[in-house]
Amino acid sequence: MDEERAKERREQLYKAWEELRTRQLSNSQMFDKAILSLSSAGLGFSLAFIKNVVPLDRAACVWLLYVSWGLFVAATATTLYSFLTSQRGIQKQFAQIGRELAGQDDFRPESNDDAPFKTTERLAYFSFGSYIAAVILTVVFIIFN
Repeated sequence: MDEERAKERREQLYKAWEELRTRQLSNSQMFDKAILSLSSAGLGFSLAFIKNVVPLDRAACVWLLYVSWGLFVAATATTLYSFLTSQRGIQKQFAQIGRELAGQDDFRPESNDDAPFKTTERLAYFSFGSYIAAVILTVVFIIFN
């Protein structure tokens, strides 16, 4: 009876793990879309501001604008690169599941702490930080001008 309860509990935990993983994937997708959209919009807004409001040759603290552009680009590029690292992590998981199905290895969901997943997470934090810094610098530039 105890063995049956343990098996049932493990199945429940695995279902909970699958549900959390699905939610994590959904959150990651929404985050990536938001960073890409907002970074592009921020870059476009700052370019329009320069073109229509303050000529670049008369702008004060123009370096703030240049740095903000670089950060918007960094946020976009980092998010795009994170797609590649995420794919690498998924490929590693496919290989692990394949080994388990072939009877060569035991599948362990907790093994998602693999390097590609950690790298993808770090890239997400970096892209978020780059985006926030870019917005702040753009706002400061606008205030000065």
